[in-house]
Amino acid sequence: MPVAKSENLDLSALTTAKEKTILLDYMNYELKYYRKKLGQRYSNLQTEWVEFNHRLFLLWYFDLPDNYKVVSKQVYVSTLFFDHVMDLNAPVFKTADWGMARATLVRLAGSMKTFDKSLDLEALRKKL
Repeated sequence: MPVAKSENLDLSALTTAKEKTILLDYMNYELKYYRKKLGQRYSNLQTEWVEFNHRLFLLWYFDLPDNYKVVSKQVYVSTLFFDHVMDLNAPVFKTADWGMARATLVRLAGSMKTFDKSLDLEALRKKL
């Protein structure tokens, strides 16, 4: 999702407080969509701030109603990536497995790398 930019917002020089505000606004936007557009209910929303390789991430998760047959919890990790919010998500099927979902997303977030130039994905695919 693109980050709403004003003329005065330099995404490369954000304070930690502003970055947190943007990520929390994004989370609330997604939760509103989840509730209003999808008609889904959730409870026990929790958030954590984590940092990997000098990049701030918002880890957030919530429980779904007990009457949901398949998914019991949703886990997200969100960060700013240039002028977008990048989101990783994992559904949790068995409540006991939520720690594994969280650990997987944290491991993936910690492995993110950015490059100074565009990658030619087609050329990379051909090398495989």
